[in-house]
Amino acid sequence: MSTTQQDAAAANANPSGTIKTSVSIYFPTLVGGVLLFECLRRRFRHVYDSRRQEEDVFNVSTSDLPRDGLFRWISAEFRVSDDQILQKCGLDTLTFIRFLRLSQKLALLAIGCSALLFPFNLPEQSDRLWAPTVVAFVMAIFAMRLLIKEYKLYVRCRHQVLSKMEAPQYSVLVTDLPLHLRTRQTLEKYMTTIFPSSIRNVYVALECATLETLVGQREKVRGALEHALVKCEVSRKRPRHREGKSWMGMLMCKPESRGREVDSIDYFQDQLATLNEKVAREICSIEDAQSQLALQIQEHERKTGSFDDEDELEVLQTEGGWRETNTKSRQDVDSKKAPLLSRRGGAEELRSSFGVDDDDDIDDKKGRRREQEMNQEEREQIRKERPIRAMRRAAFVSFTSLMSTQVAQQTLQSEDLACMAVMPAPHEDDINWGNIGLQYRTRAFGMLVSSLVSAVIVLFLDNSHCICGVSGHC
Repeated sequence: MSTTQQDAAAANANPSGTIKTSVSIYFPTLVGGVLLFECLRRRFRHVYDSRRQEEDVFNVSTSDLPRDGLFRWISAEFRVSDDQILQKCGLDTLTFIRFLRLSQKLALLAIGCSALLFPFNLPEQSDRLWAPTVVAFVMAIFAMRLLIKEYKLYVRCRHQVLSKMEAPQYSVLVTDLPLHLRTRQTLEKYMTTIFPSSIRNVYVALECATLETLVGQREKVRGALEHALVKCEVSRKRPRHREGKSWMGMLMCKPESRGREVDSIDYFQDQLATLNEKVAREICSIEDAQSQLALQIQEHERKTGSFDDEDELEVLQTEGGWRETNTKSRQDVDSKKAPLLSRRGGAEELRSSFGVDDDDDIDDKKGRRREQEMNQEEREQIRKERPIRAMRRAAFVSFTSLMSTQVAQQTLQSEDLACMAVMPAPHEDDINWGNIGLQYRTRAFGMLVSSLVSAVIVLFLDNSHCICGVSGHC
């Protein structure tokens, strides 16, 4: 008999030892995980409670909350109502949590039924088959009743969510936009042709990583300035601090490693004025790039002709070429009658006017980091030469009706999966703005890595715990 079979036989012969071994493994793991979570959630509140961090500190609903104590979140979880979960986390989270509650009820009923079945199964060769049959019917009826209740609640919550006049209900996220649709004017014209009188707003994502960094620095400096002003008001003395100190230099006893002592209020005021100027200049640079890009699009439309609502609209299959509207030869196609999105050769002309190469990754994270490392003059020069760099390949489109929103989500815009994918717009709190506009291959690779990591954790880590629990007593 193999070793695995011997371990299984030993586990069946000594079930108490198996239970003790499992408890000795899982209970310390549970305690360690809870303690680690308690420490991390206090240290990184922006990760575990990001929405409360972003709320207004002067809001009564947040300022009146009791101070978070040790393990107080455990009792608070049982006091959270379904309406609060629906408001804070959404319908998917509420459905998942209620499914877990349903499973708990079924498990508790199964434990109670097992206690009732023990006396019937004690005698050997018992012919009381009716007992487990009755229990099976009881379990099935109870499960069906719970499912009916959950389905009714889901329908009610679904109608409640759809009836809300919120932006995510009426908006979609369009990713992997082709070059000619990465402006508000062209994308709005394209969507209006498909959905006439149904488009409310069109927002094309901007490449403003540098602007976001500058705004973050300005917020930090503004907070430090306010702190210095309050400190001066309380102590009646202007605060001072050391700027430019180096801990590594202090350890190596280098001269002037402690930095220079400066007046905090004057220093932060100068820093704030400098950052305000940089932010204003960056905004002007992005707006100028948008205007220049719109002019190039209009010039391209004047050369090739624009489309009307009555024209048959064909969607771009790839960024490198336009799909033909029919099988006629090139000589038979009237360039003034062909729609903008199906005009042959237009993409190549547009790419050349934008100054974009096939291998030019204008939206990846490496390009964003390279742009942040440039100075302001270099960024402005690049945006003048290639204004398409100011736009990302994603946009948010808002509709005036739910029907148009649902139709847009279910309509295939292109045969190419890497072009114009339409999906429901997530809530603004759930958006990672750094990932908006990434290439299809980058997003697909990230999803693949995430799936592989999850599979490794579920399959191998849990199985290793089970093996330790079975063989640990031997």
